[in-house]
Amino acid sequence: DTGVVEDALTVRTNLAETADAKKTLARAYQLREKAGTLPTKDDDDSKPTTSLLDDLLAVTHAGEDRIWSETLLQRLVELHPDTYQGWTTTEFGNAVRGYDLATKQLWGIDADGNRKNRYGLTRADILTAAGQRTTTSTSTTTR
Repeated sequence: DTGVVEDALTVRTNLAETADAKKTLARAYQLREKAGTLPTKDDDDSKPTTSLLDDLLAVTHAGEDRIWSETLLQRLVELHPDTYQGWTTTEFGNAVRGYDLATKQLWGIDADGNRKNRYGLTRADILTAAGQRTTTSTSTTTR
């Protein structure tokens, strides 16, 4: 037996009685326990948690006023390749919105010395978002 289900079966669990659902869950747990497929404490604790905002703070430096998205992405990939590898600048722009940041057009000098206008973030905006997060988390934890 390969363990592969040949024919899928759709079951409406929202119609199950509580007692029946508990029996089903208990049986599923026993089967997973026997098969050794239950998650262990080490499964979740072994992975470091990363915060995009913390990582942005780590890859930006004093004196950098404006940083293009592609530059930030390159640095983020170097810092945590498993997390950021393959991100596009659009995905990056969408992700920073969760921290009340928005990419905007910024003038800068490219590697060839040419003045270019590309999307990115200012260090001041990143620091402001970090300050707001600290203020917000402090006020919510003291309730």
